[in-house]
Amino acid sequence: MNARQKSQLASMLKMVIALVMALLGKRRAGGARGPTQPRVPSEKSSTRSTTRSPERSPARSPARSSTRVSPRESTRSSASVIPELFRNQQSDTIVECSGEVVHILPDDNHDLDGSGRHQQFLVDVGEDVTIKIAHNLKFGRAPVEKGDHVTFKGEYEYNDRGGCIHWTHHDPAGRHEDGWLEHNGTRYE
Repeated sequence: MNARQKSQLASMLKMVIALVMALLGKRRAGGARGPTQPRVPSEKSSTRSTTRSPERSPARSPARSSTRVSPRESTRSSASVIPELFRNQQSDTIVECSGEVVHILPDDNHDLDGSGRHQQFLVDVGEDVTIKIAHNLKFGRAPVEKGDHVTFKGEYEYNDRGGCIHWTHHDPAGRHEDGWLEHNGTRYE
């Protein structure tokens, strides 16, 4: 196989991957996943970090446009939104909430789907509901410790243990509503 053929093959492979990712996004938009259907994240690799730290300029990064892949309600924000979603076993809802870190979990180092490694910790959001935050480490590690207060925006996914919040960062591909994680005045997005 010559260099031109290799280049053509690589281009075709990129097109097929883009098509598959687009189809997976449409499949997800068509309805809720059943209990046996795994989530297939559409996050893409990015070396750019938008973590704002004290050493960097205090100016906020320019606003990014958020385009939703699937029809979702507007961001839901209140002290009882996650307990309500948990009671109703609802998923795929963008929430903005806060709570106290009650346990630090080991990082999820299994990057099998290319979405990246995730920092994980448990947060008490009130009404006897504890959720797991899965924050993609491509967008910065928040130095959270047990007892810290965090505020976050991300996508809630129901599970029988309280649920999980992911997409606590911007989507470099612009296909998912942006999220973030705030800790001690620093926003990780």
